[in-house]
Order: sequence, then structure tokens, then C-alpha cells
Amino acid sequence: MLGLPAGSYEVVVQRLGFAPAATTLEVAEGDTVRTAFALELAGTQLDTLVITAQRRSARMTEFEDRRRLGIGQSLSEAEIDKRNVTTAVDLLYGFLAVNVDAGVTNRRADSRLRPCPFQFFVDGVHLASRRVDDLPSPKELAGIEVFASIASVPPQYATFDGGGTCGVILFWTKDGS
Repeated sequence: MLGLPAGSYEVVVQRLGFAPAATTLEVAEGDTVRTAFALELAGTQLDTLVITAQRRSARMTEFEDRRRLGIGQSLSEAEIDKRNVTTAVDLLYGFLAVNVDAGVTNRRADSRLRPCPFQFFVDGVHLASRRVDDLPSPKELAGIEVFASIASVPPQYATFDGGGTCGVILFWTKDGS
């Protein structure tokens, strides 16, 4: 450094992987001081790294991806457990687009003349019956997704009964995940 006032200076040199070196330099008025350092290698010890992995199926990965992107409405396993209900239908009351009063129909597409029933899938398999008695219990569920418009239905589920025009509800079980 140029133009330092006269005095005593402590210089510390550090570099990752080396032990720091320090010295005190006395600088006289108008003097030039040169010094050299030899750094010694130091064993660098990093904090312990802990990796926790959960094995998730491609289906649950898709569920989590759609959820992260905000596509449709969903409940995770933890959210299902918090509700502490006895039937899967009880879980559907919390979804804005679902009308549970007259069967499980799409509130947005519902009319008094022609109810618009959702299509049900359990672990990706279409339930042709649409009977709520055929749905898994909340204790078995790892997730639920509700897609109320044909535009939001994932393509692989839009091929049943008019292309899912009334919407699709996907139930994911813990065993199927």
C-alpha cells in the first residue's frame, strides 16, 4: 500500500486450506517495507454433511411438482392427517370447486338441470363407478388433487367420459406412492 503514515502495522494473510500467517511491520516516514509470507497447508475440516432421502414414486413426484406450480387444488398427507376425518368425502368439503351435497359434482360447472360429476382416479386408475364408498379412507391417503376445469386436468387423466370436462379428482394412497 502506498502512502501509509509511519507506525506499526499488523498484517495477516489467509487463504482457504492454509494456516493463517501474521507479522508486525514497522513503517518509517517515507520508507518502503517489503515482506514475504510462506503459508503452510492446513487440514481443512468441514462440518458433517447429513443427507436424508425419501423414496418417492414418479406419481408422487408429479403430485409434488403440480402442487409446487399451483396447478389445481391439493392436500398433502400431512394436511389430510390434520383434518382428522373419517371419509375421503369429508376431505372434499374443503375444496372450493367441489359440491358434495348431491354427489361429488363440480360446483363451477354444476347446474340444477344437469349436475357435472367429477371423474375419480385412485393411484392413476380410473374408477368408473364414481361411488364414494369405493374411495380409500383418509388414513390410506398420501395426497388428493382436484382439477375443476378441463384446462387444468393433467393430459393423462383427460381421456375419460368426455375428456374430463367436469373435472378430475386424483386420490394417491400411501401404498401406491
